[in-house]
Amino acid sequence: MAKTSQPLAKQRPLSVPQAAVAAIRRHLAEVTQHASAIHRPEAVHELHDLRIAIKHLRYTLELFLEAPEMESALYSAEKTGLEALLTDLRHLQELLGNIHDADVLMPTLLKQLGRLVRKGYGKDADGASIIGVHHVDLEGCEGLVALCRRIKEQRAQHYAELCQFWERPERQKLFSELAALLARLEADLAHVPER
Repeated sequence: MAKTSQPLAKQRPLSVPQAAVAAIRRHLAEVTQHASAIHRPEAVHELHDLRIAIKHLRYTLELFLEAPEMESALYSAEKTGLEALLTDLRHLQELLGNIHDADVLMPTLLKQLGRLVRKGYGKDADGASIIGVHHVDLEGCEGLVALCRRIKEQRAQHYAELCQFWERPERQKLFSELAALLARLEADLAHVPER
């Protein structure tokens, strides 16, 4: 029995403001989905996912704020609020990027430390036990350990700043205002006559 295909219903193409609202809402939902990672410093992958979600929201907002069609859809105060939100998103993205850089760099440094230490034990190429104090670059090991400590401390500082910045009432207000703006735009755009 042959399948008969149903013709697809023609969908009206989205206007730029409608596409903006849909994309911004989707990216805001991604940020919200990953936001719980903020309070878990060990959630390395989730914090990175939050950074990516914030980046997508930021780039989408920047793109649509530049679109001439958005000029008439936004009030001046709304544009000012969105610009403030963009500033916050840039800062959050930077803090999360610094945290991620530390998380990615640490295993590389520890691997190098392991290479240095491994030279001081085990068997040599002839199968003889490695003995002696001269096989390991202890100064190099000390330097790597000191660097690892410094990176760990810097990550902790960035993380503390991230938590403090995230909880700021003004920042929370900006996200609430964005959600309200999206709702207003959706309502306004729902009444735009079809051309």
